[in-house]
Amino acid sequence: MPTTSPGSYVADTNQFMPPHFGGDEAVEYGAFTFADTTARTVFTLPKGAVITDFGVNVTTVFNSSGTDLLDAGITGTGDFFVNDLAVSATGHSRAGVATTVPSRLFTAPLDDETNVTIQYTQGVADATTGAGVFYVRYILMSS
Repeated sequence: MPTTSPGSYVADTNQFMPPHFGGDEAVEYGAFTFADTTARTVFTLPKGAVITDFGVNVTTVFNSSGTDLLDAGITGTGDFFVNDLAVSATGHSRAGVATTVPSRLFTAPLDDETNVTIQYTQGVADATTGAGVFYVRYILMSS
């Protein structure tokens, strides 16, 4: 049964908000290229976010003559979401792929705003092309 309090929104018994009150799924995403060889923040997730999906879409092939890998994480843990995901071919990779961390899905809401970082690593430092987008989909829990 939904609960309310004066001046606030409606939340269900699990403290999820219904659509149009923050219960809709939202997405944050950030682009990365072959030049992102140092971890950098691409977006910030809001306090209360519960992650429902994350993934990578490679739009331009990364062309190092060695391996082409992506880590996506949070400040202090560079591979929180993705560890050494091959990005040498175009396409979309989602949670469940061996190099992603599906245990990060549907866990406790974030206690604070959380910076999300990406870092491209090449086996041989000779890449001249490569571009993609990393995304996180989430819902907000009520406070």
